[in-house]
Amino acid sequence: MLIDVESVGKPYKEGARQPFSLMFVADATDGVLRQGVYPVEHATLGKKDIFLIPRGVEKNQCLYEAVYN
Repeated sequence: MLIDVESVGKPYKEGARQPFSLMFVADATDGVLRQGVYPVEHATLGKKDIFLIPRGVEKNQCLYEAVYN
């Protein structure tokens, strides 16, 4: 589940898109996914392959981040 969208840093050149990060939370009772590309499904956008980085586990939930620059 997507829980946060945040601006990160500055565009690499004038007129470029603002870098941002997406934070997701997922159940971790069956383990934590390794860093890599995974399909993520959204009701409006459909299924997208996203490079996810695990950021930590707390109370059987794992936080994952996807960074776009």
